[in-house]
Amino acid sequence: MAEDVRGPTRLLRHVWARLVIIARSVVGRLVACLTGFHADNTARRNAWEAGLR
Repeated sequence: MAEDVRGPTRLLRHVWARLVIIARSVVGRLVACLTGFHADNTARRNAWEAGLR
């Protein structure tokens, strides 16, 4: 019974994590476009964020 509950929960967590990462990247791009950041600044920030993971 515990296995039945655990499987979907793990899957849901994985899907949620992916959605959060996608949402953060989309928001980051929107903010970059709105504030007029240069592409190299965005790339540097993305590399820095990737290092945090």
